[in-house]
Amino acid sequence: MHHDQIAQVGNATIYKSVGCPECNGRGFTGRTGIYEFLSNSEEVQRLVIANAPSGQVKRVAVEQGMFTLFDDGVRKVFQGITTFEEIKRVTSATEF
Repeated sequence: MHHDQIAQVGNATIYKSVGCPECNGRGFTGRTGIYEFLSNSEEVQRLVIANAPSGQVKRVAVEQGMFTLFDDGVRKVFQGITTFEEIKRVTSATEF
């Protein structure tokens, strides 16, 4: 990632991508995955079988420790792998 530092949060540095000829002005080359994992607890199973709304299933799963795509993306922002703007673009995040 070609980037400029925009903030220091504790020991983490937050970057903003900038372009160059090598990345065709995008600020990124290649791809990095972001992942979420839904643990199949009894409560989650019960909600799925009952055809509960997906928002309710997600809320319960997060309460039980599920990391969302957004959570994994933010972790990668603090690792200097990507930017908040990119995570917002590729997820349905409205936290920004």
